[in-house]
Amino acid sequence: DVGRDGRTQKHFVRSEDCLEWLYDLQRVLRRDDEVLRPVMSQLGAYRVVDDKLLPLLLEYRDDRALVLTLCKIFVTITMPLHQDAAAALRTTVARKVVDNDGDQGLARELRARREAAVAQA
Repeated sequence: DVGRDGRTQKHFVRSEDCLEWLYDLQRVLRRDDEVLRPVMSQLGAYRVVDDKLLPLLLEYRDDRALVLTLCKIFVTITMPLHQDAAAALRTTVARKVVDNDGDQGLARELRARREAAVAQA
């Protein structure tokens, strides 16, 4: 289609199983780890909201079930950081942190939490 300004406009076309995919996404987001939020981080890394969900909402805004499901997803992904993630964001982790067993597992865990918090912020 050609818009008022003479430029070609793109239309977002959904697949047949789009609503089922959104239900699955909603279910996965509900089960995502509260502190690390790996699913949410991947959604951000792959720009799923900008490139898929928002265009879907704009193109199919008259589909009530789809819009309600998208709204639930948007609410879930905009929830504030869990208090542990917020604390991890404020924490710096020394490279030489060693737990009681002489292993650096604690340092790895703290760094993982910090990285996840930074990705969410």
